[in-house]
Amino acid sequence: MFIRKIKTRTQNGTDYFAFRLVESVRIGDKVRQRTLLNLGSDFSLPREQWNELIAAIEAQRSTNLQLLSFPEPIARLAERIDAQLSPSKPAQKAQHHRVDLKSMHHRQLRSIGGETVALHALQQLKFEELLASQGIQEKRRKLAIAQVVARMVHPSSERESFRWLCDDSALCELLGLSMSQLKLGALYRSADVMYRHREAIERAMYQRQCELFKHTSSVMLYDLTNTYFSGQAHLSPGQFGRSKQKRHDCPLVTLGLCLDESGFVRRCEVLPGNVSEPTTLARAVERLGAGGGSLTVVMDAGLCTEANLKWLDEAGHDWVAVVRKRAQMPDTDPDVETVNSSRERIRIWRLDEDEKGQVQLCVHSAARQKTERSMLSRARQRFEDDLKYLNEGLGIRGRLKRHDRVVEKIGRLRERHKRVSAQYDIVVKADDKARNAIAVSWTCNHKHQVRDDHAGSYLLRTSLSDWDDERIVRLYWTLSEVEATFRSLKSELGMRPIYHHNKSRVAAHLFISVVAYQAVHYLRLMLRGNGVHSSWNTVRNKLSTLHRLTTVMDEANGQQIRVRQNSDASAEQRRLLSAMKVELNRDQRIECWPREELSVTKVVT
Repeated sequence: MFIRKIKTRTQNGTDYFAFRLVESVRIGDKVRQRTLLNLGSDFSLPREQWNELIAAIEAQRSTNLQLLSFPEPIARLAERIDAQLSPSKPAQKAQHHRVDLKSMHHRQLRSIGGETVALHALQQLKFEELLASQGIQEKRRKLAIAQVVARMVHPSSERESFRWLCDDSALCELLGLSMSQLKLGALYRSADVMYRHREAIERAMYQRQCELFKHTSSVMLYDLTNTYFSGQAHLSPGQFGRSKQKRHDCPLVTLGLCLDESGFVRRCEVLPGNVSEPTTLARAVERLGAGGGSLTVVMDAGLCTEANLKWLDEAGHDWVAVVRKRAQMPDTDPDVETVNSSRERIRIWRLDEDEKGQVQLCVHSAARQKTERSMLSRARQRFEDDLKYLNEGLGIRGRLKRHDRVVEKIGRLRERHKRVSAQYDIVVKADDKARNAIAVSWTCNHKHQVRDDHAGSYLLRTSLSDWDDERIVRLYWTLSEVEATFRSLKSELGMRPIYHHNKSRVAAHLFISVVAYQAVHYLRLMLRGNGVHSSWNTVRNKLSTLHRLTTVMDEANGQQIRVRQNSDASAEQRRLLSAMKVELNRDQRIECWPREELSVTKVVT
C-alpha cells in the first residue's frame, strides 16, 4: 500500500494533481496497481510523512493497537481513511443472514472503557490473587474488585456505586458476576472483609508496584488530611474538629498516608477527626513505615515539633521538614542557584549548623513569591474594604457609631483577617464626648514591607548534614506527591461523599479509595512512561464512549438474531489503550432465537 500523485490536467500553464491510495496486486504473472481510495486534490500531508501514514493505516486496520508511536494528526487521518476503506476489509468467517432492517434496534448499552483499563491495572497488581491468599471466597473477591473499579470509574457513595453497577456498567459481565449475586448488603460486607485484611493488602500492593517498576526506596512521605461525613449515629463528640473543607457542622475522619517519593502508597491509617497531627508521627513510622531499617522521613510543618524530631533522632531515622517560622533571606549571595521542573529560579542559602548537627536551609522560589504576593494583595484589599465600609458607615444613620463598639468591631476584623491585619496600624478618632467614633484611619507599618520582601521564601530543617543543599531541597519537593494524592482522592476517586453511620464502614469507604488510587497510580505511570501526561479524570472521560451493546434483528425465517459486541475504539482511545498496554476484547456473541420462544426463554445479557 502506498500513495501516488497523479497529474489530472493542465490549465493555463498550471498542472493539477490528485492523490490516490493504491496497492500492488499480482494478476497472473504481472503486477498491477489497484486504487483503494481517491484522496482528492486537497490532500496536504507532506510527502516525507506518507510512509508514516501508510504504517498508521496498516496498524489501524490490524488488531494489535500499535497507534501510540504515531503523532496524533497522523493517527486521526489514518482512522478516517480506515473508515472509508472498511468495506474492503477481509471478512472472517462470514455469516450471512437475511434480516428485516426496520426491525433492528439496540439495547443493554453499558460502558466498558474505564472498566477494562481498571481491571487491567488490578490484574497487573495481582489484586484478586492477593485477596485469595487471605482466604476470601470467590464471590466476595469479585464484589471487592467491583467496588474498587466503581470507585475508579464512577466515584461516588456505595449506594450510587450499586446503582451504577446494576444499570450503567458492563463490569459484572466482565467479571462473570451474575446480577443475582450483586446485592447492596453483599457490597457492604465485602468492603468490611477487605478492610479487615487492609495491612496485608497494603503491604502486598506496595511490593508488587515496586516489582513492576523496579523501584526501591527508604524515603517516607507522611501527611494527614480530614474529610467530613453525614450522619451522627454511633459517633462521639470527639469526632468533631477543625475541618479543612470548612464543614464544622459535620463529624470528621482523618486519613494518614505514608508514601514514597514516587507516589506509591506504603500504608494508610484512618484516625479520629479531632486527632492531634503531631502525635501520629511516631506510630506512623513504626506501624505504617517500611517495616524495619532506617528511613528518611519528609514531613510538613504541622508534624515538625521538637518532640517528634527528638524521637526520630533517637530511633535512628533521618528527616527533612519545613519550619513554620518565617524565613528571613540573608543579604549575601545564595550558596546554590537552580531551577525547578517549571524552569523557575530557586535560590538556596545554608545557615549555620546547630549543636546537634542539624542543618537549616533558607529557600526562595520566584514562582512561590509571585503566588504569595498575589494572595497577600487580595487579602489586604479585603481587609481595607472592610475598614472602608466601617469608616463610611460612621456618617450614615443606623450604622455602627459608638466608639467602644467600633473598636470592638475592628478587633473582630483583625481576627478575621489575621493573615494581614498585623501589617496595619489603625486609629479610631472619637468626638468631644468620647462617645461616638467620627473617623477610622489606617496606615501600613514596617511588617507590610518585610512581608513583601520575604515572600516566596521558606525555611527547611534537616538531619541530613552530609547531603548537598540542592539534593535536600529536591527531596522536600517530593512531599508534593502526598498533596497530589489527597487531591486525587478527594476529586477523582470519591473519598467524598460519605453517608455511613457506622465507624467501621466509614473507614472501609476511605480504604477502598486508597486501593483505587494504587491502581490509578499504576496506570498514570504507564501513561507517563509512554509520553502521555493526562490526568486520570481526562483518561476516564475519553474512554467513556466505549460501550458494549446488543443489536437485535428479525430474520426472514422467523428467528431473531442477537449480537453482543463492543463498540470500536477511536484513534485517541487506541493511543491511550496502547500506552497502558490494554487490549480491548473484540469478540462477538451471536445467538439466534425463535421469536415465539422469546417470552419463555432466558434473556441474553
